[in-house]
Amino acid sequence: MGFQRRRRELVKKRKSELEALNLNQLRALAKERGIKDIVHMNKAQLVAELGDH
Repeated sequence: MGFQRRRRELVKKRKSELEALNLNQLRALAKERGIKDIVHMNKAQLVAELGDH
């Protein structure tokens, strides 16, 4: 299995794990990681932001 394919699968798995959390859990995780302006983000925006980190 190639590196790129494995990486894509890991990213997809990570995203699905994040989507399983509720909004308060996502906000707590974002706060731990030092992401700013989490109060103004919806769930989809938080998942996208956390997926990038």
